[in-house]
Amino acid sequence: MTDWEKIKTEYLSGNTSYRKLAAKYNISEHRIERRGGKENWRLLREQRLQTMPSVSVTPSLSEKNALSAGKIMEVADQILEKISETLATVATLDGNTLKHFTAALKELRDIKGIKSEADIREQEIRMENLRKSADKSSEPTIVEVVFHAGEEAWNE
Repeated sequence: MTDWEKIKTEYLSGNTSYRKLAAKYNISEHRIERRGGKENWRLLREQRLQTMPSVSVTPSLSEKNALSAGKIMEVADQILEKISETLATVATLDGNTLKHFTAALKELRDIKGIKSEADIREQEIRMENLRKSADKSSEPTIVEVVFHAGEEAWNE
């Protein structure tokens, strides 16, 4: 069974391509492209990379941060898997436990940068408005200068 969430997470991290994922998970690149297209992976990846803070640091510190971020994502995946396993084995949940699971899922969603369709659409609209605003501000401005004194006064 294909673990699409894992593949999607790897792609969204910005460190790999559909081709490399296809080779790694032994599935066709076309299948990944179809799934990615259906779920807008390229847009999500672009948005995620744009929202990531850019910091000028030495390569070794940058590499350490990347490794730490990767480990955090792995642990988040493990926690999500444990929650799924628990939910699959438990017949009923009391309200308090359900509340804790829901809170944990919301935090994992934030950690992994997963956006709802409504959030994505809102961000797309904001980006489009910013583009329109930038386009308007880049239009040439026409300034008309009117001299009220006669031509002779300006020739002196």
